[in-house]
Amino acid sequence: SIPLDPNVFYFRARLPPIGTSSNVINTLKKTAPTSHSYSIYARCKSGCLEEEEAKRSKVVSIHDVKFGDVWVCLGEQDMTIPLEYTFSRNASYERVQHGGYANIRYKSLTAGGVAKGGTVDDVAGGGMQWSKPSNSRSDFMKYSSACWYFAESLVDQLGTDAPPIGLLELSHPSSRIEDWVDDATIVECTDTLPRLTNGGRGVYERDVAPLTQLSIKGWLWYQGSSNIEGRYGNTTSGYTCLLPKIIDAYRKAWSRHPGTTKENAPFGLVTLHPSGAAGHPDAGGFRLAQTAGYGTIPNDAMPNTFFASAYDLNDPFDDATCYGRGCCDPNIVFGNKEMAPKPCVGSACDVCSQCRDFCETLSRTNYYEGPNNPRPKRFVGERLARSAAVEVYGKPGDGVGPTIAGCRVMNDDTIVVHFRRKLLGGERVEVQDYDAELTMSKMEVMVDPEAFCLQTKYVNGKMVCVDDGSGNAGPIDGGGVYNPGSGAWVPVDIESAGPAEIRVNLTKSGGVAFAIRYAWDGTCCSYDPSGITVGDEVSRACPVASCPIVGNETMLPADPFVARIVGGKCECMAPQTCDASLGVQAFRFRMRDVPLTEENFLIASGSLLAFILFICFICTCRAICAGGRPEKEGYEMVDLGALPQDDTELEEHEVW
Repeated sequence: SIPLDPNVFYFRARLPPIGTSSNVINTLKKTAPTSHSYSIYARCKSGCLEEEEAKRSKVVSIHDVKFGDVWVCLGEQDMTIPLEYTFSRNASYERVQHGGYANIRYKSLTAGGVAKGGTVDDVAGGGMQWSKPSNSRSDFMKYSSACWYFAESLVDQLGTDAPPIGLLELSHPSSRIEDWVDDATIVECTDTLPRLTNGGRGVYERDVAPLTQLSIKGWLWYQGSSNIEGRYGNTTSGYTCLLPKIIDAYRKAWSRHPGTTKENAPFGLVTLHPSGAAGHPDAGGFRLAQTAGYGTIPNDAMPNTFFASAYDLNDPFDDATCYGRGCCDPNIVFGNKEMAPKPCVGSACDVCSQCRDFCETLSRTNYYEGPNNPRPKRFVGERLARSAAVEVYGKPGDGVGPTIAGCRVMNDDTIVVHFRRKLLGGERVEVQDYDAELTMSKMEVMVDPEAFCLQTKYVNGKMVCVDDGSGNAGPIDGGGVYNPGSGAWVPVDIESAGPAEIRVNLTKSGGVAFAIRYAWDGTCCSYDPSGITVGDEVSRACPVASCPIVGNETMLPADPFVARIVGGKCECMAPQTCDASLGVQAFRFRMRDVPLTEENFLIASGSLLAFILFICFICTCRAICAGGRPEKEGYEMVDLGALPQDDTELEEHEVW
């Protein structure tokens, strides 16, 4: 019954009631056809009192209205870290000053907190008000860096197709995943941890539940450090169980009113960075739990999700020695910018004299509460935005790095690892140069058949295997201690071997490999970052994003993985699968440097056919068939014409 007007945006919204009525029709009407200002009209339809007549006719003007995608950013200190503690802050603000990112609005609920009333008014009034990035440099620099860099990078990725973006950030340092869910969700999983916030009551009812009254696009989740000491678990226990549960619970809570948030709204997350492990071993196992055990997302347990890997995004100076000893002197500068190391005094002399590079960096960008909180946060936002652009907004391309599909132990003391071709989006798998002094391959093989353990932890100073990959306690010695020895996992070398393959050289392991893993613990730098080191290593920067296996165009890093080797093939822990193979090990023709493209395959097949016809012409087919052609040792004949044309992975790209 409302006359349509092209200058009016009609909508229905659940607003605080007018008088005794909660039944209202709302419109936003432009003050002029070309204006960006609107007026709110809320008209009471029933249950209105006579004395409310004046309120019914009241008009409230609002300005700079944006209709777009609102993302809710949640997590612990990694989501809290303000822009002022990141390397790229000044470059971002310079683009803002030149008119960039004018379609982004942001608001923080962390500063003031959400009021306990649980209404829309409480959400609107908590913390920082909605702001444009150009409003205040001070407010801009205090905003969540991970949340902002996601929006900034998403605008860069989508270009003119980018919608207006709203950012709503709520974070609690040192909060566990259990703090962010209701009681009913927690009891669905075993092996959970106690809550840490709000007197052990968590933050869901107080801070999260009020936000469910808002219509949003989706969520960004950056949490994990406070759960590293818990059980990584499986589909029924620990973090592996809880993360899919929280996604389902949020989707149900936000979409309970039809026409608001979508029932399958997208959920993005960031995996654990190395220093987030806080010294706990097997950080790779926790990252596996962050994918619900599948090794990558989206997957069956976490549909319509996207993520950013952060295992190679530690702070370049993650060694805390210079920082912990206070080696940088703010009163000694060179170039009027950088702090110099303090003069050598006593036992600190051998350390502080090596901290020049560290002090230079610290003077430009300080840490947020210490080196455990990495400063290169724009990488996180870029990767998260790239993944969202593909998975959420439908942009063509690759949103994830290379993901293992399978592997095969070869006869020449090598392992060929295959990656899932469909997820590569047309990219090639590339092995970056890691022969430089600082970096290493991060590929390891297990040489002790009894040493496999998915999660270990220290109990009373002794290492114990918590999970052997099947949810059970792993191999232990007579004293109840997991003791595989320091040489159980041996670093090995790798090289590119084709569009979707790499070759692992087993020379350093003596040709032995009972299991294989990649990027499982620590950083991709070769020196020990845990304490005082020899020479000048305490002041050497570990290059950001320096792990070697990447997609050659996006430079997204390969997903970490671990797998047993059974019968010469990889065998991942369920629900992840990495046993893809084709069985093509027919006569081989050495083509290590020739990519296995469809064109090259057809050329090779045509050449082989021409060669066979030539032999038949010279020697006659009968002689060949009768005498038989000796097969290459270790290989079998197959019908090349019967090869499937789908995404099945080849066991190796060499053809005889």
